[in-house]
Amino acid sequence: MGAPYVSVKRLVQNSMSAMLTAIEAYNKPQAVYRDEVTVILVVNAWELALKAALRQDGKAIYYRKSKGKPYRS
Repeated sequence: MGAPYVSVKRLVQNSMSAMLTAIEAYNKPQAVYRDEVTVILVVNAWELALKAALRQDGKAIYYRKSKGKPYRS
């Protein structure tokens, strides 16, 4: 069984959603930890965008699977 299939389109959509959510979180004036949440979401958005670019180039985004352990990207 090979690595799970990951759609480039879905990775891009999730990346855009994470970035828009980061912007929304930052623009809320009363939000607690808004800076920290924004940073986490922006980093996640860039990670998803990078994975989408790698998949589009036909490169793997998963490490080699160890027996008995889950896939790691």
